[in-house]
This record gives sequence, C-alpha cells and structure tokens, in this order.
Amino acid sequence: MPVPSTDMKLYYSGGSSKSTPDGNQGGAISSVALVDQDLTASSLTTNTMWKNVTFDERINGVKKYHCFYLKNNNGTNTATGIKLYIDADTTGPDKIKLGYAGTVPNTLEQALGGSSIQPKYDVPLNSSEARMDNDRTRAGQMIDSTRSALYGIAPVQIDVWMIKHGNPSDSTPVKCFVRPFGADIDSLSASTDIFTRVSFGQVAASSIPTTSTLTTFTNTSNTYKLQLNDIIWFEYKSGTLNDYIAVNRDPTDTAGYSHQVNFDGQQVRNVPDFDLSMKVSTAISTGGVDTTPPVGVTFTTPNTRDVAIALPDLAPGAFVGFWMQLDVPTRSAYFLKDKSEITIEWNS
Repeated sequence: MPVPSTDMKLYYSGGSSKSTPDGNQGGAISSVALVDQDLTASSLTTNTMWKNVTFDERINGVKKYHCFYLKNNNGTNTATGIKLYIDADTTGPDKIKLGYAGTVPNTLEQALGGSSIQPKYDVPLNSSEARMDNDRTRAGQMIDSTRSALYGIAPVQIDVWMIKHGNPSDSTPVKCFVRPFGADIDSLSASTDIFTRVSFGQVAASSIPTTSTLTTFTNTSNTYKLQLNDIIWFEYKSGTLNDYIAVNRDPTDTAGYSHQVNFDGQQVRNVPDFDLSMKVSTAISTGGVDTTPPVGVTFTTPNTRDVAIALPDLAPGAFVGFWMQLDVPTRSAYFLKDKSEITIEWNS
C-alpha cells in the first residue's frame, strides 16, 4: 500500500520542541511538524520555513541556512524513491537552494555553531568619536522606527567600540543602560530612578584602552524588548576637556531607522546620520544560528523531478534531514507576500 501524504511530514530542527523556522538549525529533531496545508487554497499559513526578510537583511544582504527533517509516520509501509526539488521560487531577488549531506536515515544533522547570542545590530568601527567629556555625559543610539534592527529585540550583550583619551578619573564608572526619550533627568539618584528600562552593568574608565577596543556590557537575564524612542545609553560623568571616554561612531547612516544622540545633563541632542559602532546581540538557545553554513553540504537549484535530489528510503518511523539556503542580495527590493515552494515525491 502507498504511504499517504498525511503520513509524510516535515519537522523543525534545532530543539526538541522548536516550533518556528528561525534560530538554531540542525541537531535535534523537533516534535513540532510544519503546518500541513493545501498550497492551492486561497488562505495559507505563511512563514512556515522562513520568517519575513527584514529591512536590515534586504539592505545589507544575508544568507540563511535552515534544516528540516522528513519523517515517515506510517506504521507499516516504507516510502521509496523520495525526490526533493524546487517547484516555484520567489519573483523577487531572494532565492532558495537545496542541500543534502548524504546522511543515512535516523541520523541527526550537524548543529550549526554553538553560540548563545546572535547580533541584531552591527555597526563596524570607525575613527569618528562621540565624546563623553566636560560638555556631554552620555552617547547613545535612539530607535526612530519600528523598522529599526533594534526595535522589538531583548538585548543580552552589547559590544561597543570605546577609546580613552588622557587620564579620565575612576570616580564615576562607565555605564550602559536603556531609557526612553524624555526620561533623561540626570539629577535622579540611583534609588529613585524609575526611568531606566534595563541596565547592562559598568566598567572602570581606567580599564578602557587608549586605542579603540571593544568593551562588553551584559545582562544575560534581560527580557525587556526595545521600543520606539528608546535609547541605548553609554554614560561617563567625570570627563573633562582633555580626559574623557569616547564611543566610536560611523558617519554613513549604516544602521538605518536609528541614530546617535548625546546628552549634556539637560537635554538630548540629535546627531543625524551617525550610528554608534557597536554590536547588539540577543540570546539564542545552544546549538547555533541560522547564518552559519553547514559543513560539507553543497547547495543546488534542482527545479524539476529529473534533476531532483534523491533522499534515502524511509521505513516506518524513520526520518532524514535536508538543508535549505535563502540568499538575499544586498539592497534587495521589497516584495509583498512573495513565496517559494518545494516538492517532495515518493513511491509506496
């Protein structure tokens, strides 16, 4: 008897109960299957294999790698002659490819990476500086739009490029915290500060080198998600004209939809088209991130059954993994509700 389509299901990878396509890939097979639906229906569940491409990903370009497991849930029959190919690709510039590592059934695919954090905002080092001296006590990055890469994320680590000039005093530390715009009242004491949304610790001014170096601030338990008009602040109150701390900044509006600000103890000053040189990262589960390519997997574009990828036969209860690559070129145009489709065929 044939194996009906209702018995052949795709499952997420990256965790035993993972229920979304993004994040960790490979490794454990999830108990959660992708939504089983008729692709000819007028209403479909979207984002089952990929999340929407973000503005930042469209502008900067990205390659992502997702792993899925195909499982035969039939209790008696083996699925043979399994073929995998791309049935339809997007009309936009982003394209998918398929890959198979040649693993035998019931073998877990490689887990990507092993990182516990994933960068969401990443502006490289530039020699330009935002000073915290006798005139300004803070340098920050303010979220202008819900399209910002910072909007809606819960940072757990911030790596910022800082530099020390002269011999700044350790009488006050260099701090990192988040406050909303309009809540910047410098006269409040720590015991009465009701405006700070989350803090990421502090370092001594003397610990910052005299050449631009990454300084790390962390709060691994943070769950606060950045909102519109929130500001990631770096503060140093003991700066002078010649002895001060500075944050490096990029003058080319790299980030988009957020911008640098300063604070002088009285008011916030906007610095349009500048972005602080830093990496803002969120937490992920152990197992890797989806921008890490799997080792030894070749990605191709088989678009007919004649050139399809052949997967091994699956006995009752058996599974096999395969990979997909999403390639989004830099400065890609915006496409609404674009989609790709893959086809999996088999015999009884």
